[in-house]
Amino acid sequence: MKKLTSLSLAVLLGISVVGCGSGAGSKGAEAETGSEPETVTASETDAGSQNADSEGTGEPVELSLMAWDGGTGEAAEVIMHEIIDEFNKEYEGRIRILPEYLPSEETKTKLPTLMAANSAPDMFMSWSAGYLEPYVTAGKVYSLQEALDSDPEWKGMFIDGIMDQVTYDGKICAVPTVLSTQVAYYNKEIYDRFDLPIPKTHEEYIEGLKVIRDSGEDIIPMAFGNSTAWPSASHSEILANRIGGNDPFDKALDGSGTWTDESFIKAATLLQEMVNEKLVPEGYAGMTPEEAVEQFKSGKAASFIWSSYCISNFEAEDSAIRDKTIIAKCPTVENGKGDENHWLGQADKCLVISERCENKEAAVTFLKYYTQTRYMQKMADAGTLTTIKAENLDMSNVGPIAGQIMQLHSDMTGLFVFYDVVLGSVVGNEYNNTVQGIMAGDDAQEAFENFQQFFEDNYNK
Repeated sequence: MKKLTSLSLAVLLGISVVGCGSGAGSKGAEAETGSEPETVTASETDAGSQNADSEGTGEPVELSLMAWDGGTGEAAEVIMHEIIDEFNKEYEGRIRILPEYLPSEETKTKLPTLMAANSAPDMFMSWSAGYLEPYVTAGKVYSLQEALDSDPEWKGMFIDGIMDQVTYDGKICAVPTVLSTQVAYYNKEIYDRFDLPIPKTHEEYIEGLKVIRDSGEDIIPMAFGNSTAWPSASHSEILANRIGGNDPFDKALDGSGTWTDESFIKAATLLQEMVNEKLVPEGYAGMTPEEAVEQFKSGKAASFIWSSYCISNFEAEDSAIRDKTIIAKCPTVENGKGDENHWLGQADKCLVISERCENKEAAVTFLKYYTQTRYMQKMADAGTLTTIKAENLDMSNVGPIAGQIMQLHSDMTGLFVFYDVVLGSVVGNEYNNTVQGIMAGDDAQEAFENFQQFFEDNYNK
């Protein structure tokens, strides 16, 4: 598989359609057809489960599923529980899903161990691109190409090109269910109180955070939790791209450049300076990402640069900032080469079937059930960006915060993938750890020199 650092133009156009789709437009499409958008219903998936009973014994097929749940009440996770519960009721006596719920970061250590022992779950959630590739190469992942090709209606539901990040040697090996992009959140009430504009550049952002820090009002300037390494890494990736554009990463990846490029070092150094200036919470290094989400949701923090996946948390009824949140593109860096319309993100929460799964037809039945329109509609209504086409959704019930990001997406010129996803679990985790260490005080130049050596020793192009 060719390493992917950005999505195809087809995907971008598909995302733009979702981002610009209004309720009126969706309803207009329905009026022309005279019916509701078609869904992949449970009855339509029965064909894949006719042989589901284990060896004719009448006992249901049991399928294990390793599923992500950080415990924050994120809409996609709440709806995932609902999907599994309803599937088990509708397929009672034929197929039963046995889920194991755990935070996504824990799967980075648990799943490789299970894979190595040939005891992986029947199905699991995964990132795409380079993260999933080693499992595909090792023959541990079941190809979904035939299942999708044999069901054009199911295959045609998804945004054009969204499968690019999960296609290896011409075969689709997973079904992405969510689209995640990195975004800047601001508490408008706090920014208005201090007469601060929504920042366009990193320099303006830092200047505003210092005003809030010095106000004496005990407001957290920027919510942040870095007990796991990916929050600092993803923030550095946005800054590095704003500083140097796409070239430094692309060249470091293919060997024509190195990880000691100024864009990587400066980006991590800027994060270190934010710690030194006390612009992140005291004890941030021991705080979980979930605690950071709660800091902003509760109104205790003025800003948050994070993934779009937590929009549903902020739009929840118990959110203190439901009507106070302004979303903006991640700030640019003065004199940088990057484009504010180039977003960091990925096709996410990909559903994968293990090659060792004994009843793959039953597993495909579950994947179809999971991605049917009624559940994707619920996710969209709750603020989650899904991977199915806009014409399959009624956009009139999308919340105000989600509506803002969808509008911002309409100007998107490109999407680059989280570094650890492209680099794969081993090298990607080392990148994350490198930035985490710099943010905690390590010398940036030395740290990236060490990472360059690690990359040369461990990365398989």
